[in-house]
Amino acid sequence: MLLKLYKQKLKIMVLLLLVSNLISVRETVSAHPLSKTPYIDESAFQNEELECVHVINSAIRYINENNVTGYKRLLTELYRNGAAKDVSFSDTNITSVKLKSLGGGLNGKTFYYFAYVEVEIDKHSNLWLYVLKKEKNKWLIEKAD
Repeated sequence: MLLKLYKQKLKIMVLLLLVSNLISVRETVSAHPLSKTPYIDESAFQNEELECVHVINSAIRYINENNVTGYKRLLTELYRNGAAKDVSFSDTNITSVKLKSLGGGLNGKTFYYFAYVEVEIDKHSNLWLYVLKKEKNKWLIEKAD
């Protein structure tokens, strides 16, 4: 009799735990809706290339969110204080992103990554060049055209 009662209580506890987890998952999904922007698939990259692709994906997200502050955190100090000083993204909605090429190279003693990214804005395709440089142990955008 005691064993039967114990099994019933255990079933109820498991059921309550499952319901609690479902509620938690539902709230998480509601709080973080899926993005409509297809980002570059990061699963195909490793190490520093992965870091660079992650920076580019973050830049795309910040552009679509019109988050200039977030975007500027991805820039090297020189670029942030120079050419990108007055950057803005109002009414920019990137609907498609495709990485065309990613490669690295030396310029003097500095190693850079170069990425050509095809983006679609308002049904118009554009090719953007990202130049990424490591600054303070983080890959950052040195130039974006």
